[in-house]
Amino acid sequence: MKTRELAQQVQERLGLSDAQMAAYIKTDVTTVRKVRMGVEDLPIHSKLALLDHAGFLKVTSAVLALLPKRARAKAAEAIQAQALTVAQQNALKQLASELKKSGESIDDDQEG
Repeated sequence: MKTRELAQQVQERLGLSDAQMAAYIKTDVTTVRKVRMGVEDLPIHSKLALLDHAGFLKVTSAVLALLPKRARAKAAEAIQAQALTVAQQNALKQLASELKKSGESIDDDQEG
């Protein structure tokens, strides 16, 4: 399976926007869109994150199949919520890293 197809499957399965998907696999939105168009490939760190998440989804699919219908729906919602949490955490880490590189801090705009 091509990276592009795998990325699309993961993104659709979790219901992530392009920005959320980018944060989820630790890359930028432009790269996600270029991968979808087949213009660019993911950097290796993003490919590894994508494979990790795809493997997680494969295992959870098997587990979900064993659950009763009502429990399956709740578990699927929890999986999606966890994916959004991971995307948000990765986005915050990226922002902190960019601020650190620029010499700025989150507190720079606040009056003391």
